[in-house]
Amino acid sequence: MNSDHTAEFTQSIGGDNNQRAQIPSPCFGHNLHLAVNKALDINRVAACLSRLHKTVSSFRSNKMNNALKKKQKMVEIAGRKLIYDSQ
Repeated sequence: MNSDHTAEFTQSIGGDNNQRAQIPSPCFGHNLHLAVNKALDINRVAACLSRLHKTVSSFRSNKMNNALKKKQKMVEIAGRKLIYDSQ
């Protein structure tokens, strides 16, 4: 819940317009962004993401992409494409 301290919100929590209650309610999106950035600063996480990025990037070549499709058929997995990030 976001608290924008409108009259309806302060009345619903028992406050009045002159004495507004302070309820901490941080933005979920902002907290998620901070958590992800903090996790990316961890060396092991950054190293793992780097390896994954290189692995996925190698499948951009037709040869590797065809090999992936062949292996997927061999183990009877539905043919799925890898998702490339925007970097």
